[in-house]
Amino acid sequence: MSVVPGSAGPWPAHGHEVRPWHSATRGPRADRLYSEVTVSLPPFIADLPVPSPVVAAAHVDQATTAIGRLDSTAGRAFVPMSALLARTDAIASSRIEHIKATPTQLARAAAGLRAPDSAVVTLAAGQALNLMIARATTRGVRLDDLLEAHRLLMAGDLVEGPFAGQLRTMQNWIGGSDYSPRGADYVPPPPDLVPALMEDLIRFASRDDLPAVAQAAIAHAQFESIHPFTDGNGRIGRALVGAILAARGLLHGTVVPVAAALAGDTGSYFGALTAYRGGDVGQVIGLVADALGAAARESEATARNLDALPAEWKARAKPRTGSAAAKLIERLVAHPVIGAEDAASLTGSSSSSAYAAIDTLVAAGVLTPISESKRHRAWAAMDVLAEAEDLTARLRKR
Repeated sequence: MSVVPGSAGPWPAHGHEVRPWHSATRGPRADRLYSEVTVSLPPFIADLPVPSPVVAAAHVDQATTAIGRLDSTAGRAFVPMSALLARTDAIASSRIEHIKATPTQLARAAAGLRAPDSAVVTLAAGQALNLMIARATTRGVRLDDLLEAHRLLMAGDLVEGPFAGQLRTMQNWIGGSDYSPRGADYVPPPPDLVPALMEDLIRFASRDDLPAVAQAAIAHAQFESIHPFTDGNGRIGRALVGAILAARGLLHGTVVPVAAALAGDTGSYFGALTAYRGGDVGQVIGLVADALGAAARESEATARNLDALPAEWKARAKPRTGSAAAKLIERLVAHPVIGAEDAASLTGSSSSSAYAAIDTLVAAGVLTPISESKRHRAWAAMDVLAEAEDLTARLRKR
């Protein structure tokens, strides 16, 4: 055990081991001559007594209260809130990995239209998050669900697709050279240790003897330290936070966009992960708790904004009561990207009435065309999609 000055309590620091390295690619001469790598050895934590993080206790309590209030508030409209908050978290989590997509690009990807890879990957991140939270709600956190979420996230990647949904069988590293771990900021454990470390992490995630927020923070830091996949670790690791909160009963169908809050200060975020590897568990608990609390509080404001949209749209479009346009307005928050068939189904109207409703809402600026093809037409309620961007911006400022 080691205690880092300022730590909330004793927690085992990572060990280290020197292993031989054989370069698989040519690369620069320095990489070709690189022959040894010092790998990190995260501790096994499933049965460790968790120290009481006095410095973070208030943060954990405040976050737990804020999450409970959001869950209660969002209960009025789980589908639209959950979808938007998952989209917000996916956007922010992807941006931490330097993957950016505009609301229009995301709308095109959601409609199945041609869109940049960044939009497709961001959409997949949201789907992976939703899957993990849904599965955790009913059966806890399981390794096969993490693997399936990773498969959803990475299956469309031309380079990483062959490794989607699989624990890595090769050494990876963060920072440094592209050809070898030379100069890396962090070298995760060797691949032969990954299965046992992940089994241990799943056991830790199944505990119920510590606050859920603290448990989610530690599990996230441990996951990032194991770095079990060839790519996509950050996005799946941040989704794990929400999965644990759902498994512990803090969430009932909604999402807390923790990544959007963490993205506001990536220096502190990465610093807390580094401190965790040195034996300081308090920093990452405090940071994740603060991020969850901020995300929950700002998400409540977003819920109020969403509630107000249908009235604003009706004031703009002035649809006749009971018309297809009026019915469509009531459903757009939950279904912000639609085609003509969607409009007909959502309103229970004929195709001609659905098209007339869409024309009315386009003229009023409620819907925006996002397709160029006459055959595969789609529209988006950009006010809804913009809420994800606005929520992300507010959290970055905080």
